[in-house]
Amino acid sequence: MLLLVKNDITYQKITVISYNFNKSNCILILLLQFPNLMRIIFGYLLCLFALNVQAQPSESNNINSLVPVYYQQTVSNDSLKKIEHKHDRFLHQNLGHFSNKESIADVPGERESQFIVIPIFQKQRAGEFWIYIEYFSPKLVSQPIEQRIQHYIKKDRYTYQIKTYHLKDPVPYINAWQRTNAFDNFNIKEGLVHDEFCDMLATADEEKDFYHKFVPMGTDCPVQDSSSLAKYSYTSFDVFDEGYIMCIEFLDENKKILKNCHNGGTLFKRLDYLDPSYVSLEEKTAVVTVSPKEDDIDEEPKEKKPKKEKKKKEKKGK
Repeated sequence: MLLLVKNDITYQKITVISYNFNKSNCILILLLQFPNLMRIIFGYLLCLFALNVQAQPSESNNINSLVPVYYQQTVSNDSLKKIEHKHDRFLHQNLGHFSNKESIADVPGERESQFIVIPIFQKQRAGEFWIYIEYFSPKLVSQPIEQRIQHYIKKDRYTYQIKTYHLKDPVPYINAWQRTNAFDNFNIKEGLVHDEFCDMLATADEEKDFYHKFVPMGTDCPVQDSSSLAKYSYTSFDVFDEGYIMCIEFLDENKKILKNCHNGGTLFKRLDYLDPSYVSLEEKTAVVTVSPKEDDIDEEPKEKKPKKEKKKKEKKGK
């Protein structure tokens, strides 16, 4: 730091101020010593800063323009791994867009499927954690396989109870993850049915950091698709930073297993919207409108026909 000492009193005053305000006081000291010169330099630098800010869009605006609607209340994969608070990290691990594409590539008979999880009911149930889950085939995004709502209740430091519900009227909420306010006016008491046999228990794995195991509390969880041969399902899964390892068994009406869990479970990998290869589902479900061709816009066949008919009538009269 440059100090111009006129006498001991001035030096002492400057030293005290510098101690209290650290490096920021350097500008103040120089302004006191060289008021005119420093004002010119400071003004010039301020103008350069203002022009740079105006020319460059803010980082937050750039990020928001890239984030799909269904990702705006969760975090990127890199940000997730930086969350040190165990409870917050666990909740964010449950949110996002997940796919089994990579894990079933070499599994015959398995079909690609995805699901999206978003937080809901922040207005109606502030301070609670509710999620909306939608399972679908990537080829039939607008025709989901299942829609489900779950409520996470923390029982103790290591355990969560998950209450599971289905929608009385699910159709209006298809692709609800595309809308930021889909559940803002939702009546929880009237619009949900509690599937008590589908409730789950999540417990932290003592041997792995930021890793939870989910197990069903019942064995008679009904399958909502009435056309399916499977009438019940038994689902367990692990949740961690990379995604979900899901193990689902389907049973018929007599509780006989129709389909077993493959190799201890299938990884539904967490997709990252910041990955250059990521394709937003907003593009897949966008409504495409086709504009008329230029040749079709100016055609007026109805006006031309009457004119020809009039000329023919005049000739007959003659």
